[in-house]
Amino acid sequence: MITNLHLTKHATQRIQHRAIPEKIINWLLEFGHRVNQTGKHQIYHFHRRDRKKIIDKLNEKEGRLFNKKRYAYLVLANENRLITAGYRNKRLPRC
Repeated sequence: MITNLHLTKHATQRIQHRAIPEKIINWLLEFGHRVNQTGKHQIYHFHRRDRKKIIDKLNEKEGRLFNKKRYAYLVLANENRLITAGYRNKRLPRC
């Protein structure tokens, strides 16, 4: 499902190095909370209050994967260009 998303070389490397599965990227784009940043960039992450709703839509195996990767985030430019991906270890900045 990442076919409509253009991955930069940097994003491809980060996804591989940080072991972020394609399912997590798709779930972030589908269920994730979008935070608009300056310069037309968006950060997608799983918001704490939405986690229960997301887990209810997944089967047991997918739910375990979601719980392991629930702190993942994506940074997109212009809605379809993935710049980087990673895991949060502190709060996201607000702009």
